[in-house]
Amino acid sequence: MALSLTSKTKASESAMTQTYYDPDVDPDPRAWLALPSRDRVRVVQNFHIAKKLKSKRALRRLMSEGESRHDALHAIGEDDA
Repeated sequence: MALSLTSKTKASESAMTQTYYDPDVDPDPRAWLALPSRDRVRVVQNFHIAKKLKSKRALRRLMSEGESRHDALHAIGEDDA
């Protein structure tokens, strides 16, 4: 399932919901639409931020291995395609 909802309750706080998003898998429509709009936006933004960080690390790694920036960007782009 692309969308997983779990809750943790702390004594002094209300329940916290953690949501995991996978854009390659259709989420359960009822679970997805049950989330407030701000939470749906947040999980999609978090996914893209994480992907961007992963790409930056890959770029640095490839360049440290001797690839030119140009070739490293092509390699990353081909991997994402």
